[in-house]
Amino acid sequence: MTFRSIARLGLMLVPATSLSLFAVGCGNGVSTAASEATPTPTQNVTPTPTNTATPTPTASPTPTPSSATCSFVWATDYSSVDGTIDFYEVDVLKDNFNANTNSFGDTAVGYFVVGYDPNSGSVTIAAGMSTAGAMAMTAAGTNMGDAVTFTDSASHTFFDATDLFNGASQVLGAEIATGGTGDFTGNLSDPNPANAATPGTGTITATDLSANSEIFGDPTSLGLPTLAYSACSQ
Repeated sequence: MTFRSIARLGLMLVPATSLSLFAVGCGNGVSTAASEATPTPTQNVTPTPTNTATPTPTASPTPTPSSATCSFVWATDYSSVDGTIDFYEVDVLKDNFNANTNSFGDTAVGYFVVGYDPNSGSVTIAAGMSTAGAMAMTAAGTNMGDAVTFTDSASHTFFDATDLFNGASQVLGAEIATGGTGDFTGNLSDPNPANAATPGTGTITATDLSANSEIFGDPTSLGLPTLAYSACSQ
């Protein structure tokens, strides 16, 4: 079982808190390369990228590394339940952050992390990555405030990236989930992680091989704090 269920949470529901608790976390040299992609949200929303590249996974094509990226992030904060955060993220090379990018591959990757512990920097439940499949996006630019959109209506295959993100493996594992469908509409946030992210709208859904689905960034799900945002590294 990859994704959470109400049974696993033990019905430990809490009221949603202010979006001011969240801050943008992309940037900091995050690469779209499958070999270097690491969880990127920060400050109690999503994981912080490290500057240490991991070896290239062989289960899928490897995008070209780049120190400048733009990201779409859908996060759900489970810190009041078990101290972790779930999120789905799409990283795109900053130079390719426009409507011409219409698939995962050389310039973009998509991945989810379930149970990211911001204190240890580890994935406690599961992570999956896809580097193939169609998607669509638009961007008025790569500066704070520019309007951006993301749409994904085609299901993707996600390979196990848990050990990869935790530094215990050099390759992606077996298939663990499908999906990754959803959308985002909003404006680019301030790339400075000290400042709050600009909330957008939209969610992303994925389903594991046990037919458990998770909706990332869903404000109606379990009453937990959520945030969908987009930002580009400086």
